[in-house]
Amino acid sequence: MDILAPLEDLAQQLREAGLSAGVDPTKLNPPCAWVHCDRFEVDTLAGGGTLHAQIDLTVPSWKLSRAMAELGEMLDLALSVVTPDGQVQLDTGIELENKTILPGFRIPVNLEI
Repeated sequence: MDILAPLEDLAQQLREAGLSAGVDPTKLNPPCAWVHCDRFEVDTLAGGGTLHAQIDLTVPSWKLSRAMAELGEMLDLALSVVTPDGQVQLDTGIELENKTILPGFRIPVNLEI
């Protein structure tokens, strides 16, 4: 089962909408969209199912007003591509190795594979 392909496809759609997006966080520089998943739910006898993915939008650790404005614009672009499968979290952050937390939004997306 190829789990990476649908994530890569979603990242490509986000790039086409104007976001810097990818599945490998080591190759992304904020502001960006990190596409990843946390679980797979089998719904068919053939092994197909739902990949529960997230799009993490993040920006550098700017002042709050600038970060929120940029994240809002990024959210608009992402929502032109996907319909969230749940609530968009507006208080997420990505913690770096040096313990800096970058502000972010998280969009839940279910992908059928």
